[in-house]
Amino acid sequence: MRLQLVHLFLHLSFFVIGAYATTDILRLTVKGTVSVADPVCRCPICNSRIPLRDQIPLISYILRGGKCRFCGSRIPITEPLAEFLIIAGLSLIAVLTGYRPVGFPICLLFYGLCKATALLVIGVR
Repeated sequence: MRLQLVHLFLHLSFFVIGAYATTDILRLTVKGTVSVADPVCRCPICNSRIPLRDQIPLISYILRGGKCRFCGSRIPITEPLAEFLIIAGLSLIAVLTGYRPVGFPICLLFYGLCKATALLVIGVR
């Protein structure tokens, strides 16, 4: 039972990692309006501070109908899609490696490659 809780916690942590990676990519590709080091998430359209309850990966997107709470602008589908792909990829690596420590560097490599690929495709501005 304890091992299953550890595995569950690991998979839930992938949600946080996926959300962080997506936010990081978005901040690096937007024209320098937001610092990567800024801990506050903001709407790229109206610059309103996004409350913590709206920062739950994938779930918030679905509950808000893919729109900003304040200005109603559409959030591009690429953001939750990128989160999902990172979460799914990290989870798949964990399962395929049997949750052994060898999976950790593979997850780090996958995470880095996802961010690098997104930045190359979208382009850093």
